[in-house]
Amino acid sequence: MIDLRLGLTEAQVNVQVEAALADYGAATRTEVAVVGTAVRAQDDVSVNQVNAACAAALVDYDAATGEEIATVDAEVEVIEQHLHNREHFFGKSADQSGNNWGGDTLTAYRAISGNGVYGADANDEAKVIGSTDTPIEPGHATFDFREICVIALSSDTVYKIRIVWGMGTMADAIMAKQYSEDMLVTSTDKANKFGGAPFEVRMPILADGTRVWIQTRNATDNATMDFFVGFHEYTV
Repeated sequence: MIDLRLGLTEAQVNVQVEAALADYGAATRTEVAVVGTAVRAQDDVSVNQVNAACAAALVDYDAATGEEIATVDAEVEVIEQHLHNREHFFGKSADQSGNNWGGDTLTAYRAISGNGVYGADANDEAKVIGSTDTPIEPGHATFDFREICVIALSSDTVYKIRIVWGMGTMADAIMAKQYSEDMLVTSTDKANKFGGAPFEVRMPILADGTRVWIQTRNATDNATMDFFVGFHEYTV
């Protein structure tokens, strides 16, 4: 905070302005340059003149770079909605023959592993979100996964999970590198095997209508993973 108490000289005000703006300037050099120029242009700097010069400079900056400011505002809104939002948990739809693969059910999805590779047999992947499953809430345009809740694993060894998304086929999405990965470390102690507690995952925000598949990989062929998914939606 700049101390603009009465009695400061022009030089003292300039020193404080430069010091206060030094850290701020690393990320927003343009604003700092404009404000600094406006402040230094004053022949006889007073508290009111400094305030007026800064306000005028930032108004000009806002008008000149409205696109940048709008982008920052939108990003802040997305972060706010990510942190403070309602969450939906989906299970497997009773009929996945169409484009509605998930819903408000207590039937777990199942992904099946290959022999040390992601399962490649028919239906080894779990069809999680179909093209008509989103939006859930009117007025929302995008969504992302926040959590996966694993409730059963057939193997006691490490699992690798791949979340795949796309508008076309799963194979096309994988070829385009449209996936995110995570790991599960299980226990040989059956009573303490991983499961029951949702864990967070990382993936991009997706447009409504995007399909999502989940694959799993284990050292044991046909090892299974049963799970539910938690996700939330955005208005932006």
